[in-house]
Amino acid sequence: MRMLSVLLAALIGSASYTMAVSAKADEQLVIENKTKGMIVRFYAQPANGKGQKVELFKKRGLGSGKSRTVSIPVVGDNCLVQIRAEFEEADETQGYESFSEKLNVCEIGTYTIE
Repeated sequence: MRMLSVLLAALIGSASYTMAVSAKADEQLVIENKTKGMIVRFYAQPANGKGQKVELFKKRGLGSGKSRTVSIPVVGDNCLVQIRAEFEEADETQGYESFSEKLNVCEIGTYTIE
């Protein structure tokens, strides 16, 4: 019985290690708002479309001239994400209402919206 317990513990430990190696921690990204408008929502989802869209500002906007660090979930080695920023209102001088872009979040630490 003791041998079975030891074997089971070894198998569980091995499975935990395998999951830890294949899973990747969230990537930290600093968002800088250099526009004149307020960003009210900021979304990210895997660029391949296979994954959930996550709202990263948690219903708190990002004012002009401000920055915020967000955690972007990354699964495996897929660092390419589709981001979308929504502004409070269209800025007639800059034309921002909302925009969307693909980023490799494993390669950049700061993303500036100008």
